[in-house]
Amino acid sequence: MIVTKPNAETWGLTLLAASEVPNFLAGMAPSLFTLQHFTDKSEEDRRAAIDSMHRAYVVGGGLSLAVGAGASLVSDSWYPLAACAIVLVVLIVQYEWALGNPHTTSEAM
Repeated sequence: MIVTKPNAETWGLTLLAASEVPNFLAGMAPSLFTLQHFTDKSEEDRRAAIDSMHRAYVVGGGLSLAVGAGASLVSDSWYPLAACAIVLVVLIVQYEWALGNPHTTSEAM
C-alpha cells in the first residue's frame, strides 16, 4: 500500500467504513444500557453476558475490520482500516465498562 496524501475519496471511504463498526457490533450485542441491566442479576447471568459480548467482539470486530481492509484496498490507503480499528477499540472499552459497572437498581427482566 502506498502512503499518499488522502484525498476526498479516501476520507469518504474512511468515514463510511468507520461508521459501520457500531452497526456490526450492534447486530451482535445489546446496548450499553441493556448490558448494565443484565449483568447484576446473578453470577451466572453476568458470566453469560460477558461470554456473549466476547463472541460479539470477535464476530462484529472481524466484520468491521474486513470492511476497513476492503476500503483500504479500494482507496490504496491505510486510513480506513486504522479508523475502523480505532472505533472498534473505543466501543469495546465502552462495552467492557458497562459489563464491569452493572446498574444495581434495575429489577429482574
